[in-house]
Amino acid sequence: MITAQKDESAKKFQDFVYNYFRQEWKWNLIHNTSYENQYKEGENHQGIEIKHDQKFESGSPNVYISVKRTYPYQDDMPSGIMKEHNRLFYVIGGINKFYIFPLNKLRRYFLDESPRLLKGFTTPKGGTEYGFLLSTKKSEDMAIDIYEKIEQQVLPI
Repeated sequence: MITAQKDESAKKFQDFVYNYFRQEWKWNLIHNTSYENQYKEGENHQGIEIKHDQKFESGSPNVYISVKRTYPYQDDMPSGIMKEHNRLFYVIGGINKFYIFPLNKLRRYFLDESPRLLKGFTTPKGGTEYGFLLSTKKSEDMAIDIYEKIEQQVLPI
């Protein structure tokens, strides 16, 4: 899938998750729209990181949990669950199923268990994402909420 399609798909997923929080949790998340503010403050004011995992959405039994990004021209940068401005939850999955994890629980798992890091995507500026795979079983054990699409349960995008 080309980058523009991936970006559009990720934005639709993010909108879907925002609607889920509004309808199911009665939370109106406040989105940071500029890349500069997202980098400094996070995706939203509530400290919730939202990741669209396209491989999971396509049938992989695992979700990919990002922890760092490397660039050839600078030091490694925290990413995903290790970003400082992410304070509350980490949401990952796809339109048909996603998990909401307490961020501190994922960080503790990463630090205590030291799972093997795998290369993820490469950014347009040459950064390489690294993270670990979390199985469906482990995800279901650790998540505080799981959205799974049922035929009569359709949230508008």
